Amino acid sequence: GKTMEQAMQANTKWLAFVNGQVEGGGVQSFAMTAVVGSLDHFTFADSYPSMAAWTASKAAVKTPAGQAAEAAILSTARCSANTLYESTEN
Repeated sequence: GKTMEQAMQANTKWLAFVNGQVEGGGVQSFAMTAVVGSLDHFTFADSYPSMAAWTASKAAVKTPAGQAAEAAILSTARCSANTLYESTEN
């Protein structure tokens, strides 16, 4: 029952919080919507400059302020799974 705009607003706040808590920032977040197939869903893909930044962001989300930022995103979407990828430039 939420709009993509509401999800993006919540994600913008989450991203600002995380980058404020992670030394050096550099965390990026991308909203992905389907262009082929089932068009009724979206997902976010987050990119971390290092494993240390990822670890720091996970610790920050466990704080009361982080829980509030995370709750805002979860109120806009259902999330049944997540995945952490490591990428290698080709």
